[in-house]
Amino acid sequence: MYRRRETGVAEPDPTPGAFPHLDRPVFVPAVNLAAGVEASARKLTGRWTGSIALAVSRSEMTAAGYRYPAPNNRNRVLHGTVLLRAAGGLRVGSAFTAASGAAFTRFVGAHAPCVGTSCADTMATPYYLEAPSGARAPGYTTVDLLLDWTHAYRRWSLGAYLQLRNALNAPNAVVYAGSVDLCQTPAPPTLVQEQHGVCDRYMRSVPRLPLAGVRVSF
Repeated sequence: MYRRRETGVAEPDPTPGAFPHLDRPVFVPAVNLAAGVEASARKLTGRWTGSIALAVSRSEMTAAGYRYPAPNNRNRVLHGTVLLRAAGGLRVGSAFTAASGAAFTRFVGAHAPCVGTSCADTMATPYYLEAPSGARAPGYTTVDLLLDWTHAYRRWSLGAYLQLRNALNAPNAVVYAGSVDLCQTPAPPTLVQEQHGVCDRYMRSVPRLPLAGVRVSF
């Protein structure tokens, strides 16, 4: 269990409204208060080994009279690994991670392509910031797989491995990159419609990715 308090943290001005705020400071001093519980268990010996860890936490910022979740705070994170020693120097493993969505401040900084006679009106809509950390990204889940082979000789060993990152090809909208107004054609997971006419834009995680390698040890 832990509880942590930090003062004098430089935090972007959280004041909502139209931007840019040319008459306001870019950063303001903030206080961060975080608390949580972390638990883990490991099996270190035997034909198979593994671990599992769970973190439940909450992190909040107080700045410019606002109190809100800390940027990118994830309240729950679950992580697990398992590795099985098969015959002939072959090992098979997997890793799993699941996390709740991160908090973020929605800012509308662009318009979707304009169609029709309403273009002149839409260009008058100001760009704006919503309440600090008032939105939360979708959750995150990934599964990785591993095949590893090693053969030992008298004075050296030869190994080869094959990894498959994000084996389930989960889309995982992980990094918020701003919102667009007048959005009519969302394209999940990179463009997700959260409210009428507004879509949140995300960068997705790495798609299914195979990796292979060979190693020599002396």
